Amino acid sequence: MSFRGILIEQEVVKGKVLNHRAELRDLPESILGTEGARSSNAVGSLSSSGNTGAAFSGSTGAAENPGMAGNERPVDIDVLYSGVNYKDGLAVGGKPGVARTSPLIPGIDLVGRVRNTDNDRFASGELVVLTGGGIGESFHGGLAERARVPADYLMPVPDGLSASQAAAIGTAGFTAMLSVLTLEREGVAPETGPVIVMGAAGGVGSIAVAVLAQLGYEVTALSGRVESQSEYLRSLGATHVIDRQQMAEPGPPLGPGASIPWALKSSSMCLLRPATGEP
Repeated sequence: MSFRGILIEQEVVKGKVLNHRAELRDLPESILGTEGARSSNAVGSLSSSGNTGAAFSGSTGAAENPGMAGNERPVDIDVLYSGVNYKDGLAVGGKPGVARTSPLIPGIDLVGRVRNTDNDRFASGELVVLTGGGIGESFHGGLAERARVPADYLMPVPDGLSASQAAAIGTAGFTAMLSVLTLEREGVAPETGPVIVMGAAGGVGSIAVAVLAQLGYEVTALSGRVESQSEYLRSLGATHVIDRQQMAEPGPPLGPGASIPWALKSSSMCLLRPATGEP
């Protein structure tokens, strides 16, 4: 039984991609293997001769995935949604260091229904979500109709959320919420003062702006696209929207007792401390 999916095939020697191909194709179920898919014998793998004349091979053996080693009961998923994240774009485009095995189905998150499993935590037909955990990098991810994933990283979709809503939140929403939780762990509260969200118009940044505003924070959105995104960012709850160029030049020395807002650097989920400006 075959299924459709994006497959990346590449040969990397000393950090340099010598051969790269990414395409939508029909894939045999054997590519998922007994524990996922990663092997030089998997479908469409590249030869590993280490020279620029390396060519794509076409063997069809079953695969084994070290990224899922130790997990005896993986879960088969009928994938409903998978976001196209920045990292997925890099992987499909052949950026070295993202796809850590070949062949590889990209997609670092997915939402779907359990097809079958021997794992007691999940039932057939249950709606589940997975973000991260190495899928789309070290073993097959969500940009296909089928997936086989480690149960350790899989979570049921909470009641009240549809599959499409869970997918819309995706990796960006997960990252944004981790950032907000970090602020709270550091003792930052709405009464502490304003919070600056860098990269505010991006996926992570926009969700961070919305969440912080809903929690009662005064949010300043920092963006390089003020003219086109200002109205959008204010609709999410930003009190102020400023051009990132305003932060590019050093400002005047701060006087005694000056207040510096906390900054949430959404692109790398980095919290900048107001006392030092350092992570």
